[in-house]
Amino acid sequence: MDYDPLALDADDEETNCPGKKFPVAAATKVDDIWSWIYTRRNIAYQKKCEEIEASEDENATFPSYPLKILPEATGICVMRGFCHHREYKTHDTSTARSTLGLRDPRLMLQIFAMHLSISESYSYPVSVYGIVAVRDALEPLRNLVFNRPCRDNAFMVDQDSLTLPLCSPRRGMYLVRDRALLEVDLWVKEEGDG
Repeated sequence: MDYDPLALDADDEETNCPGKKFPVAAATKVDDIWSWIYTRRNIAYQKKCEEIEASEDENATFPSYPLKILPEATGICVMRGFCHHREYKTHDTSTARSTLGLRDPRLMLQIFAMHLSISESYSYPVSVYGIVAVRDALEPLRNLVFNRPCRDNAFMVDQDSLTLPLCSPRRGMYLVRDRALLEVDLWVKEEGDG
């Protein structure tokens, strides 16, 4: 059976979209706040790049371009439209099928490494647990790339290596319509029950 990844299905199923808690009149304000935060992050990135260029240091490393971090709710969520919660089925924590794939060449995503940026308030070593998954529009279920969901199975990160161990995704991660959703739910394990 052929599957058209560009076709959007009418999806009437319940979602965990927090946008339905906002009044419809708040849609513009929600988008304005998100745009302001995203613009501020891009300006800070640009200033940092300009500082590095002005230093004329040939060995300087430029920072990574800021990810487009989606807010808890967007204006489309508030308007009860086809938001990222519906498109990527964020309420469903099932994992992707391993047999799903496309026959034609497409843009794909491959993650080589994930490095943590730990707050200075933590002392090393730090135990991290949770999940990092990619959801694409081909089948918007979790395609796990870091999988330590249990607090008892936390990964110990020391100061020398802030790299998380990756697991193989169940299938290729497609960039359908040139995008995919990166789902990050990481926690730092503290002593006792913290």
